[in-house]
Amino acid sequence: GRTILFNTQAPIAMGFLGSLAGTGYSFYITAAFLLLGVFTKLSGASLIACVLSVGLLCCVNLFASAFLVKRRNLHFTTTAQSLATAVCSLIGGIGAGIATGFEWRVLLVAAVDSTLVYFLVFVLKKGAMVLTASKKKPILSNEEAISIALIFGCAIAGAADIHIGEISLRYFLAFYFILLAAQAGDAAVGVCAGLLTGLVLSAAGYWDPSAAVVLSVAGLGTGLMKGHGRGIVLASFAVCGAVCAWFAYPALLSLSAAFSFGASAICFMATPKKFSFHITAQINPVMENTQDYVGKIKNLAVERLDAFSDSFEKLAKTYKKLSERHAQPRDASAMVDAVAARACAGCPRKNKCWEERFYATYQTVLGMIGQIERSGQPEESETNGAFFAGCASPEKFVDDVVRICELEKVNRKWEQNTAEDRELASQQLDGVSGIIKGLSQELEVSLKFNEELEEKVLQALERNKIEVDRVIVLENKAGKYEVSINHKFYYDKKRWNRTVARAVSGALKRKMQVEELNRSQHFFTRFIEEKKLRVTCGVARAAQGRKGESGDSYSFMELKNGECLLALSDGMGTGRKAQEESSAAMDLLESFIEAGFDKNLAVKIINSVLVLKNGDESFATLDICSIDLHSGDAEFIKIGAAATFLLREGKVYVIRSTSLPIGMLMEVDMEVSRRRLQSKDVLLMVTDGLLDVPDERGEKEDWIGQALRACRYINPQDIADHILAEAQRLSCGYVRDDMTVLAARIWEK
Repeated sequence: GRTILFNTQAPIAMGFLGSLAGTGYSFYITAAFLLLGVFTKLSGASLIACVLSVGLLCCVNLFASAFLVKRRNLHFTTTAQSLATAVCSLIGGIGAGIATGFEWRVLLVAAVDSTLVYFLVFVLKKGAMVLTASKKKPILSNEEAISIALIFGCAIAGAADIHIGEISLRYFLAFYFILLAAQAGDAAVGVCAGLLTGLVLSAAGYWDPSAAVVLSVAGLGTGLMKGHGRGIVLASFAVCGAVCAWFAYPALLSLSAAFSFGASAICFMATPKKFSFHITAQINPVMENTQDYVGKIKNLAVERLDAFSDSFEKLAKTYKKLSERHAQPRDASAMVDAVAARACAGCPRKNKCWEERFYATYQTVLGMIGQIERSGQPEESETNGAFFAGCASPEKFVDDVVRICELEKVNRKWEQNTAEDRELASQQLDGVSGIIKGLSQELEVSLKFNEELEEKVLQALERNKIEVDRVIVLENKAGKYEVSINHKFYYDKKRWNRTVARAVSGALKRKMQVEELNRSQHFFTRFIEEKKLRVTCGVARAAQGRKGESGDSYSFMELKNGECLLALSDGMGTGRKAQEESSAAMDLLESFIEAGFDKNLAVKIINSVLVLKNGDESFATLDICSIDLHSGDAEFIKIGAAATFLLREGKVYVIRSTSLPIGMLMEVDMEVSRRRLQSKDVLLMVTDGLLDVPDERGEKEDWIGQALRACRYINPQDIADHILAEAQRLSCGYVRDDMTVLAARIWEK
């Protein structure tokens, strides 16, 4: 409000106020402070014109807020703000002219003033939006930087005639602002800040226009030294400014300027490195750091998962201790007491047998129990002794002893099964604990955001005049970049994708491709690194039996992380039962892999699930091939699976395995091997049914290698059909076991 141009006009105050029209209470607070500033600098017709203009604009803003915004949900556009502010300024100038005797000079000034105001709203709106934004933008556009420089230059001009001792606020604020602008931006921003500050102060009548040259050179030197330490930045500003002032504007080389530079240097050193011009966001900070925000969520998730893992581990130890209390056979004396209590209860001769002839009776019963334990029935010689000669009911006695022994066997078996179940539960809980712990570690290392690259991408998009709401650059475990961009709606989306892909590729120095997802009102576009390879796949199958239900299952998936997954599962046996086992393993594998689980962790979870179903001794093999489409690295995971064949330039390489099927052991028996694949390589994954084909020429795998070398087909589907047809020919059309052939060819894009 104290920035007066040509001693009579205050277009800056009206332009800045107009840029805030429609912003609520902040508009009226700004209007009040602008009027306070104007009252300290203007008088007469100029003061009346300014007061009338501000009053009219406040009325327009009040009307617009009450009727347009609340009732019709309409909002101020920049053009509407500019036009309304210019008209209010013109009416205020005309009113002041009428009030002071209708001088043509006042009307001419009003016309010029309203024209300046109209264009100033457009210029100052960019900076005002940055200053009052509730969230920080990672990088400012050139237009926003120029607008902020103009706003702060005008504020400096408003304080130009204020001194604190030897320190001039004009010098202090000018130097401090240029230092901040160059540090936050670059050399171009420093030049812009110095030039605009000097020009505004010159227009306000405080400096010669040559001062703008001095300040712009000082800003240039500051921006060039950005990143070399604040001491060097300050030295560069002082040297460049002093040398230029010596030749262009010696009046700047004063004691007041020196004291002011010292004060600005102290404030600059005390300013945080991540200072930004987002005033509202600085006062009410929000969490804008992606790494910090995601880090807090990740740490909370990891902490919860670790707590769950510890709970399951403690529960597993408890079951382990219970299972270690193995079922012990009952003591012999306890067995004899049970016989006496049950078999001899109510017998009139009980006292004679168990008191007068206790030793003989005890030995007889003990011998019978031992014999029953061995053969299930007492020997005839044992039932014809003196004891049975005096027994009132010998047959009932023998039957009771046999029942007691059988009941003891049943109890012992039950206790043993309980102990085994507890042991299995302990192993299962321990496995679940390990799985959760592994998931926790996986989550801890899988999310890595790169803010430095985000800034580079934003700069590249700004250079291409592309407006975006947010950019996130994620680096996965394999070191590949994923860029997620939130942006507004664009009609020509294909052209937008091409432009952004080029800009992102240039910023990251890697070739990126688009992967788009639609969202309501706005768009979310994801860019991933372009794959060097692609995989085509073909499958051929033959089932045993008349119903034609194959016990084999297969999968072919291209994952979001740039990998391709090939998988085969062979259920033990044939028919529906085998098909259920293999499809269960395959469905679980697909679900876990698509959810982002590590392959090894997914296999452990599947094995843990299938172990619970091993009462019917039904298992499944699992054959997995994961191909990195960026590098060609392939990982082969085999769990009881048949051999895999790799055809390269006429040679066949065999990848074998001797592991057990999944679901047999608590610790999964897994064999892992790795190869680097090339363009035109052919992979052939088969189930056991093809290896069991009769062939007198050598090993089971030999005929597949020869058939693969002799195959002249290029299409993977034709290759799979050819291998299956050859297997059926060698077996004379008889399918002994389910056959599945999964063929894949690697191509270079």
